[in-house]
Amino acid sequence: VKTGGEKIRQTVQAINDNINNNDYMTGLRVQWFDKNSGLTKVLSSEPVFDMNGQLRADMLLRTQDQMINLIRNGLQTGTIVVNSDGSLVIDPNQKANLAESLVMADKLDGRVVLDGKALSGRDGVAEVARILRGEEIINEDIERRAKGVEQLAEAKKYIKSAREIQKQLDELYAALQKKGPAKDRTQDEKNAVAELIKMKADSIKYAKYLRKQGYENKKMNRELQVTPEKITWAKGQLKKVPELESIFKVWRDVNEGLIQLRLDTGLLTEEQAAAFRKNKSYVPLYKSAEDMEVADSIKYGTGTKSVEQLKKIRGSFATRNIWENLNKHYASTVSHAYQNQTRKIATEQLVAVGGAEISDSKDSRVNLRYRDPTSEFADERGIVHAIVQNPNALAAFQMMHYELGPIMKAFSYSTKVLRAGALINPIYWVRQLIRDPIHATLVANSGIVTPFHAARDYIQILTNNSEEAKLLARRGVIGPVDATIDIHEFLNQVGKEKTSPSVMGNMLHKVMKFHEASDAATRVSIYKKAYASAKSNGMSDAMAENFAVHKSRESINFSVRGNSEVLNSIRHMIPFFSAAMTSLDTVYRAATGYGLNEKEKAEAQRMFYSMASMMAISSLVYAFMYHDDEDYNKLPDYVKDNNWLIPNPVGEGHSFVKIPIPFEVGFLFKTIPEASTRYLMGNSTGQEVLKSYISGVIHNLPGGGIPIPQAGKPILETITNYSFFTGRPIESIGDLRLPVEMRGRNASEFAKTASEAGLGSIGLSPSKIDYLTQGYVAELGTFTTGLVSSAIDQAKGIVRPEKNIEKYPVLKAFMTDPNSSKAIADFYDLQHNASQVVTAFNEMKATGNVEKVKEFLSDDEKKKLLSIEPALRNISENMTAIRRQITYYKDNQTLDPEERRVRINNLERQYDQVASYSKKIAQSAGLM
Repeated sequence: VKTGGEKIRQTVQAINDNINNNDYMTGLRVQWFDKNSGLTKVLSSEPVFDMNGQLRADMLLRTQDQMINLIRNGLQTGTIVVNSDGSLVIDPNQKANLAESLVMADKLDGRVVLDGKALSGRDGVAEVARILRGEEIINEDIERRAKGVEQLAEAKKYIKSAREIQKQLDELYAALQKKGPAKDRTQDEKNAVAELIKMKADSIKYAKYLRKQGYENKKMNRELQVTPEKITWAKGQLKKVPELESIFKVWRDVNEGLIQLRLDTGLLTEEQAAAFRKNKSYVPLYKSAEDMEVADSIKYGTGTKSVEQLKKIRGSFATRNIWENLNKHYASTVSHAYQNQTRKIATEQLVAVGGAEISDSKDSRVNLRYRDPTSEFADERGIVHAIVQNPNALAAFQMMHYELGPIMKAFSYSTKVLRAGALINPIYWVRQLIRDPIHATLVANSGIVTPFHAARDYIQILTNNSEEAKLLARRGVIGPVDATIDIHEFLNQVGKEKTSPSVMGNMLHKVMKFHEASDAATRVSIYKKAYASAKSNGMSDAMAENFAVHKSRESINFSVRGNSEVLNSIRHMIPFFSAAMTSLDTVYRAATGYGLNEKEKAEAQRMFYSMASMMAISSLVYAFMYHDDEDYNKLPDYVKDNNWLIPNPVGEGHSFVKIPIPFEVGFLFKTIPEASTRYLMGNSTGQEVLKSYISGVIHNLPGGGIPIPQAGKPILETITNYSFFTGRPIESIGDLRLPVEMRGRNASEFAKTASEAGLGSIGLSPSKIDYLTQGYVAELGTFTTGLVSSAIDQAKGIVRPEKNIEKYPVLKAFMTDPNSSKAIADFYDLQHNASQVVTAFNEMKATGNVEKVKEFLSDDEKKKLLSIEPALRNISENMTAIRRQITYYKDNQTLDPEERRVRINNLERQYDQVASYSKKIAQSAGLM
């Protein structure tokens, strides 16, 4: 029996062994950060771009991870081709796209008439297209039935031939028996017998094949819906509505592009491609055997319908949604092509470095397949079979999909609501235009990119004047990203979008364009810098473009993720969890040169540490410059930790413009050195600095270091009266002394009204109502409650005091409040601690427990808190009196709003000054 100590030692040893085990640590990265990590490890000695300009396989798979963007953009702009670096891109020279055909169809409302009923443009186009495709299928089946008759006739000939061969064989056997025993036969005689036996077997085998094909073709009758009358009607519509032909030409061009893509990526042979090109009226009918050939050619991808499903429905009377099928066919074809393309290139590169070997279909060790009929290693079906030795490397090719249960779907919905509320916020866009360039400057190794660069490119993107943005869209680098949607789910829902989106849906879509532009702006700036650098180093235009696209993509690729089921669940439960994981990993890869060969690693690390040192030194100088600034020092530490502060040129002074720092690198190279300087200069205590460090670490961890599902987090915080983000109470200590309905003097009128209307009876104060609203719908909730509050004031005829400029919507996110001070929060914390000590001391005295009293007073800090509690109580009374005056002027409708603002500002400054006396009292008592 193992002792407790032995178990602990073994556990510690196992942990240590795992930490030092490269495969184990790489496996963790595969699970949590990047499923391509194992492949990266195997190929890390190779350059990111080889001599022919082709991307390394792991980097190519990182481009494949952005496939949803590529498909979405392609549906809107054109067909997709294979690029020189091995990735798939939208062809800038081919403009035919399915979105264009939709617009054209909508202009045909009422033009197509069926059985006396005028159809919508889309229904009319779909009906004619379905019938024309049906005519093709009927003609194909006529040819195949005729071919079937020929095959059966030919099969009879081969059977007859086999019988004749058997006669020859019988005659040969008889002649040989006359000559003597079989053991005395010559080699020529044996060869003659063997040749006849083989000829007979081949004839029978081919006859059976022809008979099987013949019977199948002879009974081929796949089309169960289209009749000659319908064909006549459809052709008549083509003459009456010539615009139909323009739409069908777009479809033919798109289909030609998809056939060529499948040919170029190895999914088709030239012969197969030629057969598909004959179908001039092709539209996908994914409920019938008509599309069996298509599905079979992409069997090794994620099919819209599997071959097994199709075999069950060889013909159908089901109504097909032609428009949905067109979109699905486009999306699934691109998905299959990309998957086959990356498997092919990855296998070739792995074989070259000894990370894989080619085998055949009979080898049980085969774990990776792709289609390439041109390969010398392909089997009779055109499939190449490979063995990848490292399971972590193999994981790069696994497109994991985890089905969500009802509870997880509810969690996911809550996460998406908060995410949408946060992203449709102008404040978020501006912060992104500031943070992203600074972050990219440190991690992208593409030169210095500033917020000014990003702002310029943001405007150009919104005005549709950025050719670089259009290029990055064609490469799939930019576009909407939702970490909760994987390629399987996307393929399932593509084409199912509403025909006529709601007014709200249209509005949200347009607003989200502003967010997408802010997300793209920094990538465009990086592209420009990297392209210029590549050209100056002598690269060709095409290579420079590929290089710059790579730099732009890898500045932070939010589409890359681990394949852990647990991670997938967390992504659905916690907003921006996946983005935080990716951002952390980007910094880690930049700092370590992870996955690069020695030369590239050295250059990447040199650039990172050079930029990081520059930022850290600037932060030290910045902190020293402000160390004796009274207005700066009085601000709460979390404001100083999370922003660069510049004196506000407008307003009444005493405030600053806030420039948000980027995550991770901002904490490492701004917050840490600046907080240390504040401590050395005596402006912050050791406890305050430690709190800044702990808070910074927590806020930069995915999910804020507290992985609580978004669906329940705001409720939990409200119940516990504690914000996990700020680390402070939702209702302040001062508010807790007031009735529930009065807690939250700065709360919205909506929250105050709701609390007074009955929510206060269940403990929901105005502060908590506002917190819940923002907790579930982010800034969208704040904006909505603000509008409702204004409406309530207007209905009541209430005029509020004028606001300081720092309190205006949007501006308040980028300006500090001159009336905000950490002295107030520090006072309430100190008073709370002192009150608890006094309460405990009085309780001991009341029970007469002398020993406990002596023990209690032996604690020096408690004794000091006891001594200053009366002074703190006196300060609290003064602060309460001032707060009453502030409330009076807020509610007073007889005074001018501007005069009320001035008086409230004066009182706020008094309030802060009185609170600051607590620091002097604590210092005199030796508590600070």
